[in-house]
Amino acid sequence: MKSFVPLLTLTLGLTFLAACTDSALVDSPNDVDTASKGKQDKVDVCHLSDTGDFILINVNGNALPAHLAHGDGQPGDPVPGVAGKKFDEACAVVDAGPTVTYGPFAKTSAAGVRFKGQTSGNEIYLGRDLGAAPPARVEAGYTWSAGTYDVTFRFDASLNKVFTTIDGPGGPKSLEYSLTTFACAVSGWNVLDIYIKNGPLSTSAKYLEFNNVYLNGFSLGDFKTVEGGTINNNWKVADFNFGQDFTVSGKLVVDGIWGANEEDKLQLVVGCLP
Repeated sequence: MKSFVPLLTLTLGLTFLAACTDSALVDSPNDVDTASKGKQDKVDVCHLSDTGDFILINVNGNALPAHLAHGDGQPGDPVPGVAGKKFDEACAVVDAGPTVTYGPFAKTSAAGVRFKGQTSGNEIYLGRDLGAAPPARVEAGYTWSAGTYDVTFRFDASLNKVFTTIDGPGGPKSLEYSLTTFACAVSGWNVLDIYIKNGPLSTSAKYLEFNNVYLNGFSLGDFKTVEGGTINNNWKVADFNFGQDFTVSGKLVVDGIWGANEEDKLQLVVGCLP
């Protein structure tokens, strides 16, 4: 009499391997090398376990689409179905933080700070409208030279005040400005424009940089112009609530004498996207 136990055991085994549960963190049949698919490198997956937690597993690349299709993710990716969250390198769920994109964009400006080239006027503006005269802004003089300057731009939501500080070869300076009118409601502040304008080399520093930039502990990276490159440079920082208390900090780097052309500037402006 023939026995069918081995065949039944094999069938059950394949069924078990096809399941994706935290009690069976092994490769599915899709992970197994086949003649048609060929071997793929292993990849990290943030696997949704039976307990509702995400855990880090390592599977064959062939299995990745199936894992993603049923709610798993990968380190660094957004958490499926959860806005504002992402996976860290160990698959812990953390705040996604702001996004940064390069290029001009439309916005309503609400408040900001400007650091501009050396002229007979003042070099630092802070207020609700940097292109208008006081009382739309306050201003102060500053003497630039080649070097690195620590810069901050801060908003206190409880006081409706913005603050700026700078410290470097020209010494320390601080300004504050009370916001009493608003181009758009504070609750709608959802963007920061980091703007660097670098004019012709005959009248400008070789380059301006705003490096090692942080927003409330989130690293935004470095922002640079290059010699012979684009004069106007905008970076849009979004996916962040700027209506709360926030601090932007970074290092302003000036190469050469920043003078003669007051249009050269580093400008940080918060506001509302259309």
